[in-house]
Amino acid sequence: MEMKETGGYFEFDIKENDNYPYADGFHYKSARSAFYSFLKNENVKKIYIPSYICDSMLKPLEKLNIDIKLYSLDENFNPIIPDYNNEHILYVNYFGICDAVVEQVVLKYSAERVIIDNSQAFFSKPMLQCAAIIYSPRKFLPVPEGGTIVTSKKLIYSGQSKTSINALSALVKRFEENAQSGYEYFRKASEELNKVSCDKISKLSFYLLNNMDYSSYLAIRENNLKYLNSSLKSINILNVSENSKPLCYPLMLKFNVSELKKKLIENKIYVATYWDDAISRIRSNSFESKLIFDTLYIPLDQRYNLDDLDKIVKIIKGFYDEK
Repeated sequence: MEMKETGGYFEFDIKENDNYPYADGFHYKSARSAFYSFLKNENVKKIYIPSYICDSMLKPLEKLNIDIKLYSLDENFNPIIPDYNNEHILYVNYFGICDAVVEQVVLKYSAERVIIDNSQAFFSKPMLQCAAIIYSPRKFLPVPEGGTIVTSKKLIYSGQSKTSINALSALVKRFEENAQSGYEYFRKASEELNKVSCDKISKLSFYLLNNMDYSSYLAIRENNLKYLNSSLKSINILNVSENSKPLCYPLMLKFNVSELKKKLIENKIYVATYWDDAISRIRSNSFESKLIFDTLYIPLDQRYNLDDLDKIVKIIKGFYDEK
């Protein structure tokens, strides 16, 4: 046992709380590493994966040489798998608005082989038992790293991750300056997470996760969702339930949104793209292609109030009315 140090400079003073809602899960440095650990532990040989998914979730499969079967989505986010044969299947709770589809997937396919990717649905807790549920707190919270998988399987750790200096620098830069000043650190930190392993989440990140005000964060998100949906549902091709707990507000329009994105950026409003690295796997003019090219993903998290969102809504509606 390592001898306790006495004296010298100070460290962070973070209380050892237990606020993290998924404490009974296994905690890795990223969602893709959590996925990797499960696949390795279960010796998975073949898996059905949506074509519309981030490349990072394919890396564990490639590293383990797992046979990948791609499937498409219908316009209600249901998987289209005509040849399903009791293999493992990964289903993504897209943007956190697909809770109802998650339940249908678990009921329709072999529940013990269904893995739910809740990376975009941190506050969603499916009621039905399945093989595993993956969470990515880093997409919702100010932490350097983190990926949790909730499963009845007994997974293992190969070591413990050390907090990324790039990830810490990105957080500090954004806090003290702005998003642009910390973006290069954020990009480098994201690249570091591409190296999948079974390492446990870093001590600092897990302490931070246990000290978040989750109920307050969720209440703000729910209020923001109601405002955005009431303001934009008349032009939104997607049906977004106000009972969902999404990562963002997905707004699918009847045209390519690239010019609208530029307009938002001019006003220092940054919206993500999900996922242009999937373009090679999907059909042109498909539902998935519309999610890439015709959809805005509007931030609605705990950092923003209704005044912030009203500014976004006015820009979008002004642009839309001119089309």
